[in-house]
Amino acid sequence: MKKIPELRGVGSYMALGIQMVVVTVVIAGIGYWLDIKTGRAPLFLMVFFLLGAFGGIVVVWRAMQRDGNNSKGGK
Repeated sequence: MKKIPELRGVGSYMALGIQMVVVTVVIAGIGYWLDIKTGRAPLFLMVFFLLGAFGGIVVVWRAMQRDGNNSKGGK
């Protein structure tokens, strides 16, 4: 069975999307837990959500940089 060239690498990009969501949800969950423990809702949830979203973007950015270097013959 032939592989469709347009679908090559789709799995790795789907994994990146899942990683981005998981990082954001886990870090926001920690913020929510801190809100419950300290009674300062929604301060930690908002701060940690933003940190998690930034972390997810960094994961995707690094993967894109790595893929870009591989396609150009770099390291």
